[in-house]
Amino acid sequence: MFAVLLALAAPALATIYTTNPVAHTQAYGGQVLRVDWVDDGEAPNLPDIGPCSIDLCIGSETDQRCVQNLGESVDVSATSSISTTIDPSVGENGKYYFIRYRSLGLKEGEYPYQQYSARFHLNSMEGNFDDEVKQLATSSTDDFIWATGTGANASPSGSAAGTTNPGAAGASPSAGASGAGAVAAAPSGSATPSGSGKAVADTASSTSTSTRTSTTATRASASASPSPSADSGVAKFAAPGLFTLAACLAAYIAV
Repeated sequence: MFAVLLALAAPALATIYTTNPVAHTQAYGGQVLRVDWVDDGEAPNLPDIGPCSIDLCIGSETDQRCVQNLGESVDVSATSSISTTIDPSVGENGKYYFIRYRSLGLKEGEYPYQQYSARFHLNSMEGNFDDEVKQLATSSTDDFIWATGTGANASPSGSAAGTTNPGAAGASPSAGASGAGAVAAAPSGSATPSGSGKAVADTASSTSTSTRTSTTATRASASASPSPSADSGVAKFAAPGLFTLAACLAAYIAV
């Protein structure tokens, strides 16, 4: 009975699960940012997602701009980390930024499959947002990014407390990543590459904020499921499930 109650209360999780950066990360323009992820075991798995464009983005659940491409075609099943120098000219200091993974092969309906990290802080930035982009960057201060421009099952990916960093201490070159100076860590586990390396065009209007900008679609997903982040201890999006569990346990004990 207890196991059944736990299953009913469990929150939905993302499939690309970002372990770095997280909401408390303080990264710096002009320095290398390492992006790490794991497969949380939920469908679709990483081999199905395959090669992705990995981008540094700003925005909200309804409108996003990607200001720097960190890896043009990174097979997320063949490596678990990339390292890229952040261009300080692409934006301003602030907790405006998140990582977006956009599959080059897998779609949900007509849209590319996408996942996101928690929003994190960039320092030592030298760029300036124009009024439109500034408004977009400051329109949402929440740690989490809701799924947009994807199918119904996409959700933001956070970083679970206690999750082991799958990458090696130092990143090493890999053929799985290209573009924007990305360096991928050596492949881990038995994951194998899959998916198409052909980019999928955006289906919504987008704006480029630098020569290294990657565009993004802006259609919101009505049934997106958020995932937890390391900074919250117990993610706020898991709260409804926890309340359900508590209520069920109380009823069970009363019986």
